[in-house]
Amino acid sequence: MKTYLLSWNPEIWEWDDLDDEINTIKEKGFVEGRWSCGRTKIIKPGDYFFLIRLGKEPKGIFASGRIISDVYEDEHWNEERY
Repeated sequence: MKTYLLSWNPEIWEWDDLDDEINTIKEKGFVEGRWSCGRTKIIKPGDYFFLIRLGKEPKGIFASGRIISDVYEDEHWNEERY
């Protein structure tokens, strides 16, 4: 299994339900979500990931987990770009 570093920059995208997801992790021990991984197609179920916060403080790795689905195409998360 491989490990990937996924990024989040709150100056580019506001994570409106982050507090709710943190509470879900506290209650259930995990949360399921989706994340853009660019154009890569090599991420597979079972792979590991770390999530790093960029931009404004506090910066750094703040989450980790396992990939649970194959990569798939969807609408771009930033409607202004596409």
